[in-house]
Amino acid sequence: MADFKKMIALAFKGFCMGVADVIPGVSGGTVAFLTGIYEELIQSIASFDTQFLREIGKGRLKTAFSKTGWKFLAVLLTGILTAIFSLSHVLKWLMEDYPVYVYAFFFGLILTTVFVIAQKIQKGDFAKLSIGIVSTFVMFRLAGMIPMQTPETWWFLFFSGAVAICAMILPGISGAYILLLLGKYRYVITAVSERNVGVLIIVALGCAVGLLCFTRILRLVLTRYHDLSLSVLAGLV
Repeated sequence: MADFKKMIALAFKGFCMGVADVIPGVSGGTVAFLTGIYEELIQSIASFDTQFLREIGKGRLKTAFSKTGWKFLAVLLTGILTAIFSLSHVLKWLMEDYPVYVYAFFFGLILTTVFVIAQKIQKGDFAKLSIGIVSTFVMFRLAGMIPMQTPETWWFLFFSGAVAICAMILPGISGAYILLLLGKYRYVITAVSERNVGVLIIVALGCAVGLLCFTRILRLVLTRYHDLSLSVLAGLV
């Protein structure tokens, strides 16, 4: 029963991440950090490494998956996809008719995340404060960029998915907003609403490749430069 309750709680956290991921300007990574599963999320994704592939190649499926966080990811992904596919129409309507209320709600979440991240920094100093300020400036400049006109070819959809997922996994950077800057937000949302499988598969493949590559870098940075990394993330948020 305890494990079942944990699974339901994790699926709900995934659902909240999915809601955040659909809205430009809000990051699913922010929700993951706020709900206390961020570092476990990074570790679980990065656990699908070359050792996993070697075990798969030898036909040792049970051994391969036993060394990964697939159960955690499967439950979380179920919640995320449930939110994206079940609420895409509702969120589109809310964003069009009540954008101020939606952004006000998520602004409160994002503001809270800054304090949550700051509390996890074990020892603050001037260098970490400076890095946080620089990352804040970078994010401010990014937020002011104007969405561009881009092609609707398969390779650009793949690229958009890869870049958006890297942003989506970081607190403070919205994957949906990156899609907006790349001129593909409305295109992808329409594909979700209309169940355009072809487009969704290409974007999903881009997301998978981008996520597997980027989380390895992120895990390394969080492990070796924990406080500095959190300072950057706090600035981004």
